[in-house]
Amino acid sequence: MKKLILSALMTVITFGFAQAQSSTETNDDLKDKVIFETLTHDFGDVPAGSQARYEFVFKNNSEKVLEITNVKPSCGCTAPSYSKEPVPSGGKGSIVAVYSAPSSPQPFSKSITVSTTHGVYRLIIKGNVVAAETTPSSPVRVN
Repeated sequence: MKKLILSALMTVITFGFAQAQSSTETNDDLKDKVIFETLTHDFGDVPAGSQARYEFVFKNNSEKVLEITNVKPSCGCTAPSYSKEPVPSGGKGSIVAVYSAPSSPQPFSKSITVSTTHGVYRLIIKGNVVAAETTPSSPVRVN
């Protein structure tokens, strides 16, 4: 009896999962709805303790209005801002990423997950934090 109940339960779960999978769009269906000029930006060398800013521009290539529902960075060192207004079909919007470099030199690669009414997209910023140039606190006198 237990085997029969377990078998029936597994069939229901499998059928339900298959239905959920078939009713959602695949990544291939989403790829042409929102077109980013680039999904990755390499800042190159970023001075330690400074901020680096990049604007990811996208186009709504679908026939429906696009709304950004959430933008989440992978860490607290990246602060995103984004288009709050709905983007009409054929319209453009942007997501700005501001990276606050730590005080120690190191390579970095951070992601920003963008959730929209048309799907979820992942943006990447990367670079290399280098030692900041030091400037003397008082002028140097040459005699």
